[in-house]
Amino acid sequence: MESMADNPLLLYDGKCGFCRIWIQYWNQLTCGRVDYEPSQDAGSRFPQIPPDNFGQAAQLVLPDGRVLAGAHAVATTLAFAPGWAWVLEVYEHSPGLAFLADMFYRLVAAHRTFFYHLTRIMFGRRILILRYSTVEFAFLRLLALIYFIAFISVDVQVTGLIGERGIAPLGRYLAAVAQNFGAQGYSMLPTIFWIAHGDRVLQAACVGGAVISLVLLLGYLERVCLICLYVLYLSLCTAGQEFLSYQWDFLLLETGFLAIFLGNSKLVVLLFRWLLFRLTFLSGAVKLMSHDPT
Repeated sequence: MESMADNPLLLYDGKCGFCRIWIQYWNQLTCGRVDYEPSQDAGSRFPQIPPDNFGQAAQLVLPDGRVLAGAHAVATTLAFAPGWAWVLEVYEHSPGLAFLADMFYRLVAAHRTFFYHLTRIMFGRRILILRYSTVEFAFLRLLALIYFIAFISVDVQVTGLIGERGIAPLGRYLAAVAQNFGAQGYSMLPTIFWIAHGDRVLQAACVGGAVISLVLLLGYLERVCLICLYVLYLSLCTAGQEFLSYQWDFLLLETGFLAIFLGNSKLVVLLFRWLLFRLTFLSGAVKLMSHDPT
């Protein structure tokens, strides 16, 4: 058996363009903590790995001699990248997720040509670590401020609009949905107010959203805050009926949802650009299609 160095060694198919693109990216992420070699060059040094295995999945040889393959090898490799240790934790400790990840890995491995071209379309010949930290910092602070204004604005109106004695009481609305659609109503109207919907609960949700917005504004627990803000505002928009069904409500929801996934993903950046394009294009299109002569 080949004596191991201090670093794990990931063996990959050097003839696979899809593999080469992602190996280059992982090499940037792991910052020298993992070594990478094509299996065609280094595979013979590891007789404990059957030759056929190299063509089926990436093989990660750990310093203690253990060999991991496929999705497990990928998750363990990413665990050596700063800020990516959670990938392995989720893989190893989430029931059923390892099975699904292995299935997805086998799917990709069986259609590498397709996923190579898909990668080329989405990321180009080389995937670079994104460095949008300054813009992301400013964006999240502004988003936190907008969330704060939105929750405060709803708070001063919510009981009069959908409260127990409001214009369109939420309790009556939810009861009608439950009566007509049964259990399906819970998925049709995703809101935490199925649990309780009294005036104090509605106001507490608004105040809670405003407080969480301030926490995000200060830069603490960003991902957790973004998830909580999205859930709370989605719940209010769902419960608000026609009072919270305007374009700006949906825009904040979609923006807030995408913000949850901000980080090292060019796909999220592309989705934000797609959102901006749709907002601009449709704002003009709706005016043209209205046939208003002015």
